[in-house]
Amino acid sequence: MLKLELTDPEAGLRREVAEEWLSDLRGEIGATDSLDYREALKGKESLMLGVLERLGARVTAPSGR
Repeated sequence: MLKLELTDPEAGLRREVAEEWLSDLRGEIGATDSLDYREALKGKESLMLGVLERLGARVTAPSGR
């Protein structure tokens, strides 16, 4: 397991960047026609939601896709 200590401002920036990435990813999930690619993207989304949860971010789970 990798451990990384961040200052509060660094952790805040990390959350911000991750939340923006997640938002972009969700747009890409909605726009793709490939079922396999969509499932792969959803896997990444799930991983990022877990990371954001551990960073203390308040994110919403995807709505019924």
